[in-house]
Amino acid sequence: MSGLRLSWDASQPSVSGEAIRTGEPVVGRQLASDPLLAKWRSGALRLGYAAVSALPLRGGDEVIGCLTLVSSNEDAFDAIEVALLQELADDVAFGLATLRTQAREAEARQTIRRMALHDPVTGLPNRAAACEALAAAITDATPRGAALCVLSIHVARYDEVSDTLGRETGDALLRAIVQRIEGIAAPAPHGLSRVGDDALLLVVEGDAERATDLARRIAEALYPPVERAGLSLDARVAIGVALHPRQGSDPEELMRRAKVAMYRAGIGGCALYSGPHDDERRRRLALIGELKAAIAGGELMLYCQPKVDVASGRICGAEGLMRWCHPREGMISPSFFVDLAEHAGLTTPLTHWVLETAFCERSRWHDAHFDLPLAVNVSPRDLHDPKLLDRVRALIATWGIAPGWMQIEVTESALMEEPDVVIERLAALRDLGIESMIDDYGSGYSSLRYLQQMPVSSIKIDQAFVRRMLSYRESAAIVHSTIELCHTLALRAIAEGVEDEPTWRALAREGCDAVQGYYVGRPLPVEDFEAWAMASRFRPAASTRIQ
Repeated sequence: MSGLRLSWDASQPSVSGEAIRTGEPVVGRQLASDPLLAKWRSGALRLGYAAVSALPLRGGDEVIGCLTLVSSNEDAFDAIEVALLQELADDVAFGLATLRTQAREAEARQTIRRMALHDPVTGLPNRAAACEALAAAITDATPRGAALCVLSIHVARYDEVSDTLGRETGDALLRAIVQRIEGIAAPAPHGLSRVGDDALLLVVEGDAERATDLARRIAEALYPPVERAGLSLDARVAIGVALHPRQGSDPEELMRRAKVAMYRAGIGGCALYSGPHDDERRRRLALIGELKAAIAGGELMLYCQPKVDVASGRICGAEGLMRWCHPREGMISPSFFVDLAEHAGLTTPLTHWVLETAFCERSRWHDAHFDLPLAVNVSPRDLHDPKLLDRVRALIATWGIAPGWMQIEVTESALMEEPDVVIERLAALRDLGIESMIDDYGSGYSSLRYLQQMPVSSIKIDQAFVRRMLSYRESAAIVHSTIELCHTLALRAIAEGVEDEPTWRALAREGCDAVQGYYVGRPLPVEDFEAWAMASRFRPAASTRIQ
């Protein structure tokens, strides 16, 4: 009977199909005479079958199958036999229902565990699973004397992209980064995990040399941006490494130490954990407490770095830069204490200080008949502060600032945070006589649709591309296309990070309007800048007064 084709469709009648369809027993149907069995008759009689019965198998209110029996005796299925067969069918149905329930429960448990231990965005193991896997790897490696490398990988722009362009775009960036890392790290027996929104963890066997080589190759693989919806998204990461057994055997402690090293690595970099890293974290906490006092206590200083017009070879302006002269530690890196300010909620007081100081110094320049525009940086947070315009109006009135004396620089990423608000703010600043320029262009995700609406005068090309333009065709292409874009939009192109004459000459050939960098001049204290500028080979024109 193995060749039979059965169906419970009423248009293709059968004993088994009828039992399943109706849920009622079909008993004692005779193969020799029953029209329902006509198409199976010849084969059944040849095999010696005379009668057939089918009993539905029920699991609760659901028919889950049927028990079909055949007999060589036409009168085999009497009432007593049917009763016994029904009991058998009930037992079979109960067993099948129990097995199905157990299978569903097992599948549900597997699903719950998978959801509990895996990240839904990337499909990677999550933090809980990573801890379990790392503990197992340590248990396996210890008896063999094998070393483990724990790599903490921070996706630098994930939050920025998600906040600016939406979580879907941020998740797409993350998945692309995961794909590239897996292409470099495979096969890694302990694998890659997502242990936070913007944090990944990779565990591999090997020593510090293996870890640093792997981190370098990952960083190189993530240097090219990810293309998404017409935008180039920065895919770079920061990587910190902790080693087992040298730096611990507890999974959580190794993960923490790798993360400490990651904070020190910086975007695009890698750092191995060492004991002083924890000291560095304590130092950061102490300096956060001291920064607020420094803002009010005269420890901050304003430095100026010149900008030079390429065509004339003359200084055409300056950028005001903050410096912190700590009484105990000396000069502290601006990137370091600006990052501290962002984490401590001190960005606005820092901006107020630099605005107040720059406006004051610009007024002093005017009194000395030294009239070059002075630019200061404004953070995205302050650009969205509705009190910023009132602050600037008050400074203009206090220091007698005329149109063209002051400029504002805003990072490219700031343009995409509520762009309509940004356009309104920059237009209001322009109406006050303060022009704006886009800083670090190429490192963010600005939309050309908004860029052409922004009331800005210049675009500053990010130094990461300028410094690499003579060595990497990709960077040279970005510089070239950005200069063309500026001129198409009637904007000035300013290159940052110009450190040698070949780069200057290459930019001149591209038609770049102005440059800034060590080749032109290093940042100087504002009180020394005027004298240096007038003695420089790039000294301003005889009359620098703005008409």
